Amino acid sequence: MDHQTLATIKKDIKHYAYHSFHYVDWDELSSYKLMFKSEEGLYVHGFRKDHQMDELLWATNDCNHLIKYALTFKNTLLSFIPKPWQEQLKQAGLIEYGVIRDYWLHDISRYKNNPQLQCLSLFDAQNISDVTKDCLMVSREFHGESKDDVEAWLSGKDYHLQSIQAKDIAIMGYHVDQELVGVVFVAIYGHQSEKGPILWLREIAVKRAYQGKGIGRMLLENAIAYGYHHGAKRSFLAADDLNRGAIHLYTSLGYQPHQEDEQIDFITP
Repeated sequence: MDHQTLATIKKDIKHYAYHSFHYVDWDELSSYKLMFKSEEGLYVHGFRKDHQMDELLWATNDCNHLIKYALTFKNTLLSFIPKPWQEQLKQAGLIEYGVIRDYWLHDISRYKNNPQLQCLSLFDAQNISDVTKDCLMVSREFHGESKDDVEAWLSGKDYHLQSIQAKDIAIMGYHVDQELVGVVFVAIYGHQSEKGPILWLREIAVKRAYQGKGIGRMLLENAIAYGYHHGAKRSFLAADDLNRGAIHLYTSLGYQPHQEDEQIDFITP
């Protein structure tokens, strides 16, 4: 799609009650195609690289219209489904792909110890990517990060980092016998918030062979301490509802789920 089409879509989606164009990197949509637009709905189709699958971005007021159009595509991702539509999509044969929920730690002041883990560099980008790829589909929607994705994060060029004006961006790592086996992506944003800056834990990954050894906890504790020493007052992360092990770890550290703030994703059969 050209820039004019993208600009028009940005305006058009405001006329629909529901849409999936949240947190979209509009530059990445240049390879997508506008498939359909009417008063009933707007649909954009393309290949989503981080999930390695087709994606249908949508905007509509009508669940039935979404279902009918989506079912013309096979094995295609639909994100940000409204909760009242969840059961209707299941009954129509679409498959729940993930329910991503926000978790908040509202006070990180008890994590005052100086972080012990080192921050990694661009030189480590491939090794960082390998750690995340080793965790492929450990939970729904976890696909790992490419080397380019890692470099974009470390250099601050990641679209999401730029959109929230994040600072103090880093990736911390845990080594065993000089082998990188665990990583956590961190950034701080919301510096103008009345409640204080927020530490965002974007991704936590531990190689499968080293899971269950307390490395994830150590990574998180160090990441929270990093946030505290860089001025953050609270912390945010997201987890899939079926990732019970991770959720147990997060809640044991004080994170609490936001029951109403969730991202419901489906794929077509």
